[in-house]
Amino acid sequence: MYFPIRNALCCLFVIFFALANVFAESPHPVVLELFTSQGCSSCPPADKLLGEIQKEAHSKRLPIYPLSFHVDYWNFLGWRDPYSRPFASERQRQYNAYLKAGVFTPQVIVNGSKSAIGSESELVHRLIQAELRQPPEYLPEIELSRVGSTVRLSGTLKGSYAKFINVAAVRNGGENFVSSGENSGSSLSHINVVVDFQRESVSQEGHRPFSIEVATSDQANGVLVYGEGEAMKVLWAKWFVLREEP
Repeated sequence: MYFPIRNALCCLFVIFFALANVFAESPHPVVLELFTSQGCSSCPPADKLLGEIQKEAHSKRLPIYPLSFHVDYWNFLGWRDPYSRPFASERQRQYNAYLKAGVFTPQVIVNGSKSAIGSESELVHRLIQAELRQPPEYLPEIELSRVGSTVRLSGTLKGSYAKFINVAAVRNGGENFVSSGENSGSSLSHINVVVDFQRESVSQEGHRPFSIEVATSDQANGVLVYGEGEAMKVLWAKWFVLREEP
């Protein structure tokens, strides 16, 4: 029986290393949620870092998905941010309820579980690398359909531990001249500005089908769908292109 056992062990080692290679080649997706404002003088360096991270992710084909959530609580301090949305401030408060990290700008949340000052490049990169090394979760099949300005995401969460599904419709901000407030006289640019956001709870039983709709504008260029588990931890993410950038 020596040879069959040895062959069986060899087969197990081959399978083990094959799976190890699969995980090595399939890093865990990383969602970066930057809470920022055009009215905050500390935010432009964080906005710039977010753009640099996106360029690096594209060049290395890494599943890193930066989002710019423009909060509205800076609007009463000298400049009204045209991209500010109440849901951005509410999203940040939800994170503070779990992470107890405070509510401030620029704040970046990495995969729903770690908080950092958005301009601290070394720390942010370290947190990203730690998340990329995590084993990826099951990615459900998701379909996108469009009816006018409405985007519908639908699928089934069999095999996923997600309790919520987030859908963020985004656009690129381009150049914006700020004429008052802390950044008066500056031209600011932003990437992946969240213009609509939906967070839906999903069933915890059976195949768990879901269908979520978000409104988009002609300027929206993409939609990020990401699953959220215990304590808002990001489990998986999938990006959909709505229109190609020129």
